[in-house]
Amino acid sequence: MKLALFSFHITPDHAKRMSDMVGKDSKNVSVCFITTAATPYLDSDGDVPRWLQESIDVVKESFGVVDTFDIENQSADFDYKSHFAKYDVVFVGGGNVYYLAYILQQSGVRDVLRDLISTKRIVYAGGSAGAVILGKDIGYYNTIDDPNDAPEVVTTGLNLIEFMPIVHWEDETYYEKLKVVKEKYMDDGVLTITLTDNEALFVDGGSLDKV
Repeated sequence: MKLALFSFHITPDHAKRMSDMVGKDSKNVSVCFITTAATPYLDSDGDVPRWLQESIDVVKESFGVVDTFDIENQSADFDYKSHFAKYDVVFVGGGNVYYLAYILQQSGVRDVLRDLISTKRIVYAGGSAGAVILGKDIGYYNTIDDPNDAPEVVTTGLNLIEFMPIVHWEDETYYEKLKVVKEKYMDDGVLTITLTDNEALFVDGGSLDKV
């Protein structure tokens, strides 16, 4: 697996690491940026929230081709695997992790991503909810994201990592709640790795590197 996990900010050094994982110069790296997790936070005009637009803008500044993509806007017979496989990187942006889990399950994209990631056909990048969704059980994040924002509560993640990212660590808005989330996973014997909004975690095979 090749993973790049973020809490929020993506620095030039982070972008360089992602390009190195792909094996291309950054201007030749193509990215599919999935915005679906932010659907519960769209405004009345359907515009994405400021924080997601900032992430999209940074990714567009960092790589050669960046296309935004919403899983919900596709037809029932859409070939997700062929579409995602055209890109070097699939980047799943932030939002509500329960809404994301529900849509991934309902659309079948959960299994598509698991296959593409496991076979190293793509580099997977995830910001906030997009990082958390890689874990086995996202249930304890219910103090941060409202599970009822999803039509049905799904607490199963992609189950591709044996640890749980604790995103937005040290952010005063979430810190006390995140400490509780962290403790609950630790009580269950799950390794937790904290990520501040300026940190990233890179996973390449069995190697983990937080920068």
